[in-house]
Amino acid sequence: GSCGSPVYSPSASVVVVSGGAPIGGTVSSDSYCGGSNSGTLTLTGYTGTISKWQRSFDNGVVWSDISNTSTTNAYSSISQTTLYRAVLTNGTCGSVSSAPGAVTVYNFNTSNNGPVCEGSTLSLGVTTTGGSGPFTFDWTGPNGFSSTDQNPDVTNLQTDGAGTYSVEIGSPGCTVTQTTDVTVSPAPTITNVTGASLCAPGTATIAATASSGTIRWYNVNAGGSVISTGASYTTPSQSATTSYYVESTNGTCASFPRQAVTVTVNATPTITSTTDGERCGTGSVTLGASASVGVVKWFDAATGGTELAEGDSYDTPSISTTTSYY
Repeated sequence: GSCGSPVYSPSASVVVVSGGAPIGGTVSSDSYCGGSNSGTLTLTGYTGTISKWQRSFDNGVVWSDISNTSTTNAYSSISQTTLYRAVLTNGTCGSVSSAPGAVTVYNFNTSNNGPVCEGSTLSLGVTTTGGSGPFTFDWTGPNGFSSTDQNPDVTNLQTDGAGTYSVEIGSPGCTVTQTTDVTVSPAPTITNVTGASLCAPGTATIAATASSGTIRWYNVNAGGSVISTGASYTTPSQSATTSYYVESTNGTCASFPRQAVTVTVNATPTITSTTDGERCGTGSVTLGASASVGVVKWFDAATGGTELAEGDSYDTPSISTTTSYY
């Protein structure tokens, strides 16, 4: 208006940087199934200037600098999965990190639970480190064995199951084949058992024979504690039929399963009725008897004497005087 000459503020400079903020881009990735490795990662899709590369061994928690300003980064002898990224700048427009690439190193360890006793279970397994997969497993082995499980079992393994088991492991980006050698130790066998029978409560001696090793006695068919060793075992007094169990061990392997050896306690038989006989004059007489259990036996004396016959009836020889039979 009419208030005098214009007044001007101090001047300021504005610097315009060409190209704008940097774009990080993406680093390529590689995968290895153990062993030696080397390669080159490449940064693509970026704008700006590469100021450095970085790597991380803990999935991106801590990053360490690599002095490298090119679009590629070489690596070798990586023993664990490692992330790599590039850091981009563009003048004073700040900095940005690329999307990381990974050098994934899958480490596998193949094993078994051997030496395995004959007749027991073989457990095969693969442990994996370095990544989450997904993984595939293709096992082969003696006697046409095959499985696609990571940790398969072979039950009731026999001596012809010994040998080399192979597994082809597939993982994202690579495959590898590993082997594990299985040893099968022969187990002894129980070749014969002899039980016992009692007619009244009492002790009994039972026995067993084995192909080799030390015979061990138990009162349970699995687990439990050894109650005796040796080819025979005298039981405590038995009032009811009882089974004991026997195995043989060679120090490494035991026969399986344990075999039962039974002490049978029979009920004591009694004569429940008798039928006398009579006749007029000399001749044979038919006598009869019945028992609670068992076989009726006939004797010519109350104790000892001679066994004359078996069965519920007895035809005497020709007799001419009154005679007792037992």
